Amino acid sequence: MNFSKKSLFITFLISLLSSMSIIVFFVKITEQPITQVNIKKYRKMIESMMPLKHSNDLVSDSIKLHALGDLGTSESVPVFRARISKSELALKPIGLVITPTAPDGYNGAIKLAISLDWEGKILRVKILDHHESVGFGDMIHQDNTDWLKGFTGKSAIDFEQNMTVDQISGASVSSYAVTQAIKKCIYLYQRERSLFWKEKNE
Repeated sequence: MNFSKKSLFITFLISLLSSMSIIVFFVKITEQPITQVNIKKYRKMIESMMPLKHSNDLVSDSIKLHALGDLGTSESVPVFRARISKSELALKPIGLVITPTAPDGYNGAIKLAISLDWEGKILRVKILDHHESVGFGDMIHQDNTDWLKGFTGKSAIDFEQNMTVDQISGASVSSYAVTQAIKKCIYLYQRERSLFWKEKNE
C-alpha cells in the first residue's frame, strides 16, 4: 500500500514537472511573436493619431520627455515627431503625438494620446487606458466620440480665452481630469516647444 502511494506520488510529481516544462517552453517560443504583435499594434495606434501627411517613421523619430507637473506621471513620456520632406536633405517638423496621463480620474489614472500640429492645435485625442465604470467609460472607450472630437482644433489660446468643455453628465470628475491633462500638455508645448523637438542626444 505504501509502495503504491509512493509510486503515485512520484508519477504525479513527474507529470507536474513535465507540464511545467511544457508551459515554460510554450511561453519561450511564443514570447517573441507576442512582443512583435504588441509592437505592431502600438505602432499602428501612434500612426493613427497623426492625420497629417508625413515622410518619416514616427516611432523611430521619438524622444523621452520628463515633465512631472505637466504630463501627469513620474515616468518619462514618449514624444513621437512627424516631419515632411522639405528638400532632399531636410525634413520639416509638422506635428507630434504624446501620451500624457490624467492622474486624478474618478477610478484612477487615465492614459491619453494627444496629437498636435506644429502650432500646437489639437489634431486628435484618444483614451488609451482607464479604469472608469459605465458612463464615462462608455463615452470614451471608442475612437472619435463626439466628446473627444470636441477638442479637435483647440489650442492653448482657446483655453486661455476661457473656452469651456462640456463635462460628461455623471462623470464630471473624470471628464474634468481629462480636460485638465489636455490643457496642461498643450500649455507645456506652447511654453517649451523646443523640448519636444530636441535632438535625441541632448
